[in-house]
Amino acid sequence: MLLDLGYMPLITKATRITDHTATLIDHIYTNVQQIITKAGICLADITDHLPVYCTVRNQLPVHRETKYFRDFSHFDQHLFLSDLEDIDINRR
Repeated sequence: MLLDLGYMPLITKATRITDHTATLIDHIYTNVQQIITKAGICLADITDHLPVYCTVRNQLPVHRETKYFRDFSHFDQHLFLSDLEDIDINRR
């Protein structure tokens, strides 16, 4: 069913190996094989399953939006306080 939907398995070898059986029970599927750089099975005796992995080529999106900010590099505190004193807060 997954193959009919365009998903391909990346792991194709047995991932659970015992003295008398070898079974593929750990799976990774993808529908975008172009971005897969490597997939495989680690030979590690951590559990009764062999760990599987997949590395993916990924590019972060480029944001081209204009960002606005306030430049306080020329801020003069005395001028700012003077401007605040000139405001009539009782005027409506």
